[in-house]
Amino acid sequence: MKPAGIQKFRYRRILLELNAEKSAWHPDTETFFCADLHWGKETTFQKASLPIPVQSLESNLNRLSSLIEQLRPKRVVVLGDMVHGTSSFTDSFRSTMHRFWDRQAGRGDCCWILVEGNHDRRAKSEIKKWPVQIVSPPWRFEDFMCVHDPMEISLFAGSQQEVMVMAGHVHPAFSMPDNGEKLACFAFRENMLIFPAFSDFTGRNLIDAKETETVFLIRHGEIVPFSPPH
Repeated sequence: MKPAGIQKFRYRRILLELNAEKSAWHPDTETFFCADLHWGKETTFQKASLPIPVQSLESNLNRLSSLIEQLRPKRVVVLGDMVHGTSSFTDSFRSTMHRFWDRQAGRGDCCWILVEGNHDRRAKSEIKKWPVQIVSPPWRFEDFMCVHDPMEISLFAGSQQEVMVMAGHVHPAFSMPDNGEKLACFAFRENMLIFPAFSDFTGRNLIDAKETETVFLIRHGEIVPFSPPH
């Protein structure tokens, strides 16, 4: 059973299924992609006595677990910022994550790959304790070139048009021209697809319509393509 709110997207021979849960599925390789989980951000805010959404971490972990349960991927690729930082690793956070990884271990053979993001570098020693393979961007997988920050692709010396670049970091959002509503979105230009932040507990950054060919808007459990006017 696949998640509701699916939008198929093709680039050359690559077919992706984008979904309203701010992630993507590549059926040919049985790979699940997402970006910017920012696990533990709530803990950081709590330490600073800042208000946070109730059960935000548990909610995001449950969303992710549900998608993995439905899709049964061979691999999960996180396009950076799996965690928020070293300050996240309290005893309570470690306990929550221990339960999460125990549940994942009972769901079959699935490889977790983290394309290292700027927040992950601060907590690399802690992440290494989890069943996660950490790779440095840019990381090539099949017809994909995976990075965290879209600017990292300039480090890759090969022909970029032969692959589809997958990136996060930006937390893209688009302001609707009719009512100004700020919607999370996938943003595509040339051969690069920038993912929205998977976490509900992140900011959203408006993208420049002039630098985007197509956005896939996420709203009320649906995902729809939209070509910004230039």
